[in-house]
Amino acid sequence: LRMKPDGSNRDTLGSFGIHQSYWDGRKQHWLRYGRRALRALDGNDLLYGDGRAFEVQRFDSTGRLTQIIRRAYAQQPVTREDRIAAVTMRVASASGEHAPARRPARSIDQRIAEGQWAEHKPPYSAMIVDTLGNIWVEEYRFAAPDLMPNNPPPAQWSVFTRGGKWLGNVETPGLFFIRAIYDDIILAIWRDDDGLASVRGYRLIKSGSSRSPDSEPS
Repeated sequence: LRMKPDGSNRDTLGSFGIHQSYWDGRKQHWLRYGRRALRALDGNDLLYGDGRAFEVQRFDSTGRLTQIIRRAYAQQPVTREDRIAAVTMRVASASGEHAPARRPARSIDQRIAEGQWAEHKPPYSAMIVDTLGNIWVEEYRFAAPDLMPNNPPPAQWSVFTRGGKWLGNVETPGLFFIRAIYDDIILAIWRDDDGLASVRGYRLIKSGSSRSPDSEPS
């Protein structure tokens, strides 16, 4: 939906999927490592990806599909190590501290057996549009920054121009969760090993058509 300043409905772009789930006979559950849709705004355009492939679709303000951005991607299988990581993830509280998720005293194997699992991980886990209109898509790490494994791996971001040209990849630290990207700086929440959160900025160094963050935060 697009809303007017007074809160009334201006128009409707359409219906879009949110995440892949399953029915256990009583209620709906999220499928572990199932597809999760990403969406971001670029002016009046909606950028949307449903996780079936490394693909982002652009819809204009009338709901018309105007662009498809793709890149090659090899599906990654969900391994036993992935399943162990999922059932042992820490939960980040609003204060930024981390604690084990509340659960009965069950073994890891029991908790794995109780879940439903996708065969392959989604291609991506986050999408941000910077102030220049470039589209940053994070290759899949884990479902959400408030559910994170110990020692999360670095993030790999594919960067595309508004026209869909791939500029290259940018790697950011595993504990650095991006919130906004400007012309020459990335702002993010940094969570230390104890889960305490702080705001950090990394300078972007541009070389030709590629971008990479400086090694030192500012």
